[in-house]
Amino acid sequence: VAWAAFSAGPVYAAYVSRDESDRNEAALAAAAWIEGHTRPDDVLLEGGLLHQYAWVFRRGVVWIPYGPLEDSLEVARRYQAGYLAATAEAVRFRPQLARYWRAEGDRLVVAEEPPGLVPVWDHRDEGIVIYRIEPAATAAQPGEGG
Repeated sequence: VAWAAFSAGPVYAAYVSRDESDRNEAALAAAAWIEGHTRPDDVLLEGGLLHQYAWVFRRGVVWIPYGPLEDSLEVARRYQAGYLAATAEAVRFRPQLARYWRAEGDRLVVAEEPPGLVPVWDHRDEGIVIYRIEPAATAAQPGEGG
């Protein structure tokens, strides 16, 4: 246990000493957009930075699952989410989404626009793109429940 605490020290020190002001400003700008351009009962899929700001934009947030985009769209259907926020943090830990997005530092690189998602707030240099989920992308297929 002591070895683990000692060896993790440099990692924690780098994390704690990092200036997060740019990321904070980007998240607050995204939160302001969400609050100003969505309805109070709208639900947002997100898996990184923005869930920490849900108290600012006062909308429901559902975590993006670990898996391919199809899994996220299934979760969107189940929870009636109308928006998906792709963030550098979310895609960094979800390699199955690399066809569409990848993180380069704090930036979000859009490799290919995902089907069924329409960008409505694009701040990829700050690591965030918010998409509106087209209803057809989450429509239940014949024979499916839900």
